[in-house]
Amino acid sequence: MKETSKRAQAAQARQSAGRLKSEATVRSKMREAERREGEAVTAGKEAARWQGKAADYAKAEAGLQEKLARAERSEAIAAEKRRQRDLQGQVPGSGVTVFEA
Repeated sequence: MKETSKRAQAAQARQSAGRLKSEATVRSKMREAERREGEAVTAGKEAARWQGKAADYAKAEAGLQEKLARAERSEAIAAEKRRQRDLQGQVPGSGVTVFEA
């Protein structure tokens, strides 16, 4: 957005320079146009840099979400195994746990 606005300002300065008669004012407008064009280039580079950072963060987030999902699945499997092991040690219907020596 910033880049687009700077390019529009540069175009406007060039257009304004084309309508002027005074050579000094034309040079001034052309310098302004060049300055705005430079600012647009800088803004474009900055936007690309931030977009790259955002992509890196999104990639890192996806990796962390995958690790979390894996850990949750592993925990659920471990809890189910504990539950099954606990059920095997009980006498059916009595709720009493049988201990083997």
